[in-house]
Amino acid sequence: EGKKPQFRLQAFRQLMNIANSEASVSKMYQIWKNQDTFTGIDLSERDMINLSYQLAVHLPDEADSIVEEQLARISNSDRREEYLFISPAVSSNKIVRDRVFNALLMADNRSVEPWASSALSLLNHRLREKEALGYIRAGLGALEEVQQTGDIFFPTAWLRSLLSGHTSVEARQEIEAFWEEHPNYSLMLSNKIWQQADHLYRLNVE
Repeated sequence: EGKKPQFRLQAFRQLMNIANSEASVSKMYQIWKNQDTFTGIDLSERDMINLSYQLAVHLPDEADSIVEEQLARISNSDRREEYLFISPAVSSNKIVRDRVFNALLMADNRSVEPWASSALSLLNHRLREKEALGYIRAGLGALEEVQQTGDIFFPTAWLRSLLSGHTSVEARQEIEAFWEEHPNYSLMLSNKIWQQADHLYRLNVE
């Protein structure tokens, strides 16, 4: 019995990341909008923040108002700073998202690596993979600098954020084009790319 709330919370977090139907997105929106009416799961502020990101991607017409309302709910200054850094990645405006991506290519803007990873992952959200195809080669191109300027685990996190939302043949072709442009690429980094791109080759076997 004691584990049931924990299991429900895990299930909700999973649903939050995979929901596609209009009904499930609508339900999540109602939970986010009126958390007090949602019983059975104790959602943290972090859960609500993550939910706001997902809703902003699912409901682009509401994205600005969702982000604005969520920001108003956050009182902790560090968490507000984090939200202000990450939330532009869920903008419905591709110009804004491109600006976020280009900023992430500069090392100074990756100094808080979990924030950078979260922003990059949202830029490459599964619902926006066609619009995000252009990020793949540039993101791979930044990998050597990511390795040089970041934590030992950051290159893997960077690649996971860049590639995990993609499932298309076109995404795989972007990776192939990168290999063609870099025939003598670092073996260690090449292996990291292969690991994080593996699903693209298994999904798109011709």
